[in-house]
Amino acid sequence: MTKNLFALTFAAVLFSACSLLPHKKPASAAAHPQPGDEATAAEPATPAGLPGVPGAEEGGTDEAATLIGLADGKMEQEDLEAAKASYLKAYDLLPDAHERRVHVSERLGNIMSRDNKVRVARRLFMQAISLAKKNNNGGKYLADAHNGLAACLEKEGRTEMAVRNYQKAAQLTTDKAAQARIRAHIRELKAKKPAQPAP
Repeated sequence: MTKNLFALTFAAVLFSACSLLPHKKPASAAAHPQPGDEATAAEPATPAGLPGVPGAEEGGTDEAATLIGLADGKMEQEDLEAAKASYLKAYDLLPDAHERRVHVSERLGNIMSRDNKVRVARRLFMQAISLAKKNNNGGKYLADAHNGLAACLEKEGRTEMAVRNYQKAAQLTTDKAAQARIRAHIRELKAKKPAQPAP
């Protein structure tokens, strides 16, 4: 199956930052910045030659679902390394346009954020958002991806963009308690003087 741009970006970011699960086939083109964060336009494209992500084979989707369930359980147990490994294996098995790739990208972004790998986490949250837009699906993981992206942008001092993504997360979530927390945080950010990005 032909590797799409999203798969290439996902694999390149994770491989280069974390040295995770190398693949045999090289990517045929460099990845480009993803939509949803105009600040990335100035960032260099991912170098060509990094591994890509293969599409699913026969029965791969069922195995991927099992791996995702396992990874979700590991997340609840705070076993982030085991969760990460299972999510990555699941991503490899899913077809390029499969909606579960939104879930997996968002969860990996969450893991990287908790490990203080903010730039990698930001790219993964953007990956989840881009996949959701392409596939016209949303739900909880799209809301969580916007919330995670906002937290990364906030850590990077990009308050205005963080607020926009927090607002989007608040609009998308169906969890009233989460919505109230996000909106309270937005008010706190707006009350502060915007932080300046580090030189």
